[in-house]
Amino acid sequence: QIARKGGAGVGVMYLSSDVAACQLRNNNRKPPHRVSSSTIAKMATTLQPPDPTKFAWERNCKTIHIPKPPTIIDWRSVVDYGWLGSIYAKVPRDVAEEERKKDIIKEKDRTATLKSVTHQAEVAMRKCLGSRVQKLQRYFKDQKVSDAKSRVKRAVKEMGFMRRQLLAKQTTMPSMGSEAEGPTLSISAMVDEIVVEYEKMIDEHVKVVVGVSS
Repeated sequence: QIARKGGAGVGVMYLSSDVAACQLRNNNRKPPHRVSSSTIAKMATTLQPPDPTKFAWERNCKTIHIPKPPTIIDWRSVVDYGWLGSIYAKVPRDVAEEERKKDIIKEKDRTATLKSVTHQAEVAMRKCLGSRVQKLQRYFKDQKVSDAKSRVKRAVKEMGFMRRQLLAKQTTMPSMGSEAEGPTLSISAMVDEIVVEYEKMIDEHVKVVVGVSS
């Protein structure tokens, strides 16, 4: 994945050696360069040789068989420039295109989520608005305010404008769910946040309207 993002090739050099030969070399080492025999035996059972048929990124693989008994290897005869050239020749060229496709998918997901959030939030906010309008109507009726209808109408218009402002604010939010922003909120949690903010705004507005009319 790192190579694909950086537009680089990947080469795998696999050193194949007999376990007994590895144990012999290990025994000839001095501490702290020597490891336990059980460690070598365990690694020999878990080590998986490269398999280009299973993993495409292992297609540029070169297996080097360590002779038995081990001898000094002339690496210049092993690592040929033809193999190195094949690594650079097989650099994935479609990285940018794949990234663009991912961005398109993310934007579609974001748009769908945003559409759902704004729709649910608008429904919830309209309910909040309705309850506040009823509260104002009851208050004006109890106070026997002569121009109650015009005041309620004006308050509804202003609180409706607040609702549209909050919904418009959601469309300017950055892409949701990016790593830099941390965990993504659920749609219901996002709706709740919007509604809570709206309730605070219209409750303050109701207080102002009631204060002016009293």
